Amino acid sequence: MQFVTPTQSTKMVLGYTKIENGEILLIGKDVVEHESSIKNDIGVVFDDFHVPETLNVTQLDKITKKYLKHGIQTIILSD
Repeated sequence: MQFVTPTQSTKMVLGYTKIENGEILLIGKDVVEHESSIKNDIGVVFDDFHVPETLNVTQLDKITKKYLKHGIQTIILSD
């Protein structure tokens, strides 16, 4: 039996690292077979998101909808 770290597991779930043996189920779905739908179900939170300053939110939403079903949903925290 091979053990993986939490970081390795996360990379496998997100499709960044190949799963060599067995399968990983998330939300009852195989992460390889249903990668796109799982990513849409769990969403994503960017720690840091670098985009050209010339893009407005509408343009950014249009770009991200190509990859994320619902595009971006922004929460702005201010001091």
